[in-house]
Amino acid sequence: ETMAPVAVLLTGGDAGCDEACVAKTRECFECVEKDDPGRFDLQDLKMRSLSKKGLPANVKVIVVPGGDVWPDSDDDKDFGQLAALGPHGGAKLVAAVRDGGAVYIGICAGAFTALELEGFGLASKVRIVHREVFGFCEMGEVNGDIALA
Repeated sequence: ETMAPVAVLLTGGDAGCDEACVAKTRECFECVEKDDPGRFDLQDLKMRSLSKKGLPANVKVIVVPGGDVWPDSDDDKDFGQLAALGPHGGAKLVAAVRDGGAVYIGICAGAFTALELEGFGLASKVRIVHREVFGFCEMGEVNGDIALA
């Protein structure tokens, strides 16, 4: 008995999504497809399109790649995954997971994005480190101390 392909939505291609991470994630799914053809139905959707178009109805897995969750400065308030999603896009992601049973896979910044979406209710349950606390710089260097308790 053959199973229907699992519909996987790969977000990215704009605002705050790292193109290299999107490409590598796509490669991983394509690699599996070589060994098991027809296992996935990989669909692409830009982050900004989520709030306008919503998610395809058949999506079972949502993959949010690495990149930038928050704007880097006041000059780029429209940059970052949260800005690209906006409240409507974020609500649609949450509804797909909470009500539609989709699985959310957040890679790097994509995991932090899930923590910031109010509908998931994770922000108060998971300790996250924001840039201003941990000292991120342009080249990705991390320095400083943070209390774990």
